[in-house]
Amino acid sequence: MKKWANLLIDAKDGDGMNYNFSAGDLFDSRFTLIRQIGGGGFGTVFEVYDSLLNYNQALKFCKSSELEDIRRFKREVRIMKSLDHKNVITIIHENVEHDPPYFTMPLASTSVVDVTPRILGNTGTAIDIFTQICEGVSYIHAAGFTHRDIKPANVLILSDGTVVVSDLGLAKMDERDSSILTRATINIMTTDYAPPEMFGYAGTRDLDHRGDIFMLGKTLYNLLSNQNPRLMNPKSVQQGFWYVILKATRHECDDRYQSVGELLDALNDAKRAYDPTMKPKEVFESLLITANENLKSNQYDYDNVQKIIQSLFPVDEPELFLDLFDKIPVKILSLFAGDLATEAEPLLEKYYINIKKRVGDRPYSYADEVTFNMTSVFNYAKSPQIKSYALMSILNAAVRLNRFASMDKFDNLLLSLTSEDDAFAVAATLRDEVSLYRRLYKRLVKSQLHPAIQLVWEQCKREDERENEI
Repeated sequence: MKKWANLLIDAKDGDGMNYNFSAGDLFDSRFTLIRQIGGGGFGTVFEVYDSLLNYNQALKFCKSSELEDIRRFKREVRIMKSLDHKNVITIIHENVEHDPPYFTMPLASTSVVDVTPRILGNTGTAIDIFTQICEGVSYIHAAGFTHRDIKPANVLILSDGTVVVSDLGLAKMDERDSSILTRATINIMTTDYAPPEMFGYAGTRDLDHRGDIFMLGKTLYNLLSNQNPRLMNPKSVQQGFWYVILKATRHECDDRYQSVGELLDALNDAKRAYDPTMKPKEVFESLLITANENLKSNQYDYDNVQKIIQSLFPVDEPELFLDLFDKIPVKILSLFAGDLATEAEPLLEKYYINIKKRVGDRPYSYADEVTFNMTSVFNYAKSPQIKSYALMSILNAAVRLNRFASMDKFDNLLLSLTSEDDAFAVAATLRDEVSLYRRLYKRLVKSQLHPAIQLVWEQCKREDERENEI
């Protein structure tokens, strides 16, 4: 058996001394290396046999002699030693004064990366794994730390099935810890999971627990879809869960869930909504009774309104969805468009899609109801996309039900567009509805419209001219 591993100088990349170990080497006179099971960044992980405790463990050592890497490795050990939770990896033994510094931890049977393809379609198992991840991360936050590198590869599953969060090498200790990840260290991270603020001017100095929530949202998407979360496809997960993912991964920190607890509550609400023993209509109507009682006092309960939104996502039948949506008081719809825009945007998209599918089967007077409700949404909307969904819903109702008053309202709202963001969002969606808009575009003079809308107006005219030539 080899007594010691050789020290090698890596002259190729010039990043200092690296350690090269092989199976069979004896490490720190105690651990026999069996096989390499992981590595990346500045750490390498081996399965080892501990001759003192007489069982196998995982040993992680700092493979680089760069001072920054050693400092971060030692800090990872300090953080891990201060934590004690069933869903956070624990240290069995450590020696940071050894060359190279190292620690040992329980040997995992697998990682979430390996499990995810096998559980595709098993939503219950995916959510159970994610819940355990969240409980570990929530404990880390409560202890005053930010993980900063949450991803499936950094979540292990022990032999008894317990899910543990690992790899705290990039963790930030607390508010007073002003450490910044260097560009080289950021490259260690999987950027597919990293929040946008990680790459801003302030770097990671101001990165807080909401960055972890972003990464949790990306991890949830991966667990439910088995797809890379760099570009997330809303069609890859059930809509109620997409709503949770979307809010967790908002670009602005303030628009995300503000704690892991909020994220878990929303996820559990979505899970319950898909429970086959639940009856969406009864749940919705019960929530609506509470909302209407609150409105009598000119109040609303944020949690109640959020649950109203959640309760409608599992309703797949368009007619039932529209019947339930139409019962929502206009004051609540105004909240959807304004203060709750982040939460309500996917729901209003679903409303627009169902209006396209079914509004033509409704009585002519239904266009008046659509127009009234969506005008309120349009006027209160803070999101350009919500304005677009509201306006296109009115367009569909007006044209498909041949309601002239609704056409007039559509024209007036279209003329009211002055914001660049609003106009371009509406123009993009209006191009998808050009066959309907061709029925109305001549009602307004092109020069009256925002330049972005004028381009769609011109498209309608060209298509009319081509048809006339034929």
